[in-house]
Parts: sequence; structure tokens; C-alpha cells
Amino acid sequence: MDSQADYRAPLETLARKMVEAGSDAQQLLAWLAEPLAKPWAQGKQAALLARVFSEQFEVLAGAGAPQPKTKEQISSARVQNPHDPDATYAPKARASRRKSTWATKYRWPRRCAKTVLAPGEPTRNFISGIVTHAALESDQEGSVKMEREQQAMGLDKPPVQYVDAAYVSTQKLVEAAAEGRELIGPALASPHNNEGRFTPEQFQVNVEQRTAVCPAGQENTQCSRLEEQATGKVSYRFEWDTATCAACPLRQQCIKAEHAHRTLTVGQHHNHLAGAPTGATNPTL
Repeated sequence: MDSQADYRAPLETLARKMVEAGSDAQQLLAWLAEPLAKPWAQGKQAALLARVFSEQFEVLAGAGAPQPKTKEQISSARVQNPHDPDATYAPKARASRRKSTWATKYRWPRRCAKTVLAPGEPTRNFISGIVTHAALESDQEGSVKMEREQQAMGLDKPPVQYVDAAYVSTQKLVEAAAEGRELIGPALASPHNNEGRFTPEQFQVNVEQRTAVCPAGQENTQCSRLEEQATGKVSYRFEWDTATCAACPLRQQCIKAEHAHRTLTVGQHHNHLAGAPTGATNPTL
């Protein structure tokens, strides 16, 4: 169900319609569960209605009518199209455009021959596989599925692989380097520009040596290793002392007035991403 189907209706009207839909569905499901219900009451449509109801509503003691779940309570794997219950949708932001959605994602890698072709000779490039998967799965999950399919066909990973930004991360770069392959693509820039101040890309960072140099040429005075307990993800936080930042002529371009000094956090494989032949880097990966 989509409570925003009629964008012209007031929010109060949409909320009331959702409660009414939940009550109707609950009554219908109760009727379908009666002993005298028709044989088709146990069919696919009835099961689909029960699934949608459980995904979209919760029955609370003393609440009377079923209550619509909040966005945080609803799974991204919910039924979004009753005509195709297995279809899922995922938002994809585009520059200067609204977000678009897709029901399914497709992957089709293409292998390119290195030989120089004569003028007019047809290309020898060919598609080596096609994989479809749920839109809510990430592009990198789809990439893993494609690699497995190609492996099953007896195809090795290419020595040089060109990809778009969705497939470039520090982990993928490290894996490719360990396998003796080259992964080439446009790495994502930092997710924010710090309100016009210096971005992480403008710092010279060397994770192995635990050093970082800011745009003013000042080296960090402290480096801390951080590890997320839940995921094991490791990152490093570089800090500059208050006295250095207070006297810096570039202070206003680097930190906010209420901050005493600059800090910078990067992933443990930052140097792999920063050194990739792609342009921008994302130190938070």
C-alpha cells in the first residue's frame, strides 16, 4: 500500500483512509478464515492479502482498528506491487532530478579484445553474462552474483576491469590488488562539502604512517584507531591541536567557529582509494 497514492489529498485524509483500509482488510481476512468460507479463500490472493496486512499494519490491544506501521517499521522487502509481489523498488538519486525507482536491476559485463582492428572491421566485444536481482540489493551484491555466474561458466575475472562509481570502494580495490587485477572507475566524492570548507580530499593522508597534512601544510598531532564493534570496520581519526588551528590563516576555510580544532576520519584502506586512477575519493568508505 502507498499512503501517498493521491498526492493532492491532505495528510489527515490519507491517514484516515489507511486506517479504513486496515479495518477492511482485517474484516475480510477474518471472513476468509471462517469454516464456511469458499475454497478459494485459501488461495494465492488471500495469502497475499494476509502478507500485505501484516507488513503494513499492527494490531494493538485496546487500539480498536489496526494501526498503520511507521516507515521505520516497514521492511524494504515488502510487497510494493500486488500484480508482481516479488518486485522491489530502490531509490536512485540523479543530479538535478527527482529520485527514480526500478523494480529489477540487471548486470551484463562486456569483454573487450585488446587487438587493434582494421578500419571497418566489426568489434569483437561480447556480453559474457546477464544477471537480474532485486532492486533493494546493492550494486556490489549484484556484482558478486555476476562473478559467480561467470566462474560457473569457466570465465576468470578480467585483469583490467572498468566499472562505474557504484562498484568502486576501498574493499573492492584492496581485493583487486590482492588478486593482481586492476579496478578502474570513478570513485565517489565525500558525501558532504563541510559547508564550503576544506574537504577530506584536500588533505594528504598516509594511513600506514598515521600522518595527515592539512591544506595549510600542518601535520596532525594525534591519530586514533577506531573499530566498530558490530561490523569490525576500522577507521582512523586524525586531529590537529587547538593552538595550531587557532593561529592558522586558513582557519575559516577549514573549521567552524565553534570548533576548537580540525579532525579528519578515514577508512583503513584510504590510501588504496586515494591512489586509484579515478579522480575523486571517498575517505569514509
